[in-house]
Amino acid sequence: MFTRVGFFHFAENYQEPLGSLEEALSRHADVHDSLIVLPEAFNNGRSYYDQPRMQPKFTCSKIMDELTRIGARFGTAFVAGLLDPPQSSAYFIDRNGASLLRHKMCDDHTGHYVPCMADCNFDNPIEKEGAYLGALICNDIELHAQEMAAKLDQRGDIRRIVCVPACMGDQWFGSGPLTLDHWKSKYLIVANSNAYGCGSFISNTKGERKILSGQQNQIVLKAWREIDCY
Repeated sequence: MFTRVGFFHFAENYQEPLGSLEEALSRHADVHDSLIVLPEAFNNGRSYYDQPRMQPKFTCSKIMDELTRIGARFGTAFVAGLLDPPQSSAYFIDRNGASLLRHKMCDDHTGHYVPCMADCNFDNPIEKEGAYLGALICNDIELHAQEMAAKLDQRGDIRRIVCVPACMGDQWFGSGPLTLDHWKSKYLIVANSNAYGCGSFISNTKGERKILSGQQNQIVLKAWREIDCY
């Protein structure tokens, strides 16, 4: 069972995604049984907006193998946004390996990927460790959040989580509680790699949240009770 959930706010040292992640994990006394959302294009090896496009520094397969190793070492699971040209995809990864959840559908006009037009969801949502997880990638929330919410709402017997690997500007999500109906009754976890963007956060089922912004890497993990009592 996941006892804590959270995100990696990845805002510096983009050239060392794995080292940055392990350093941030090592700052916590105990991360065992945690689900951590990693940002969009985690394997790019540079800022999301830098050239060249569609040429990540680290292959998707290498990063998945390394995240499997890290998951076994720390007892954690991840939902990660990874570039695997021509796709931008979200994967669930733990000590047992990786499961493809989704290819990104909306175009962000960076040229990092070709937007998926059909057959874009795989095991998405997926049931893992006492939670029902759905993944959307960054601006996919604009057109596909209601569809994902409807799928998650088919399960009322389990915690439902929307995981959003992102590189988002400050125009997304605003600064207060989330008010749109499709975010209610679910936990929303946004992991942002844009240091000047909307921040990273975990919202509870009432849309209440605490936002982490800034230009330093940090993993934030919260127990369910702490999230529910914002």
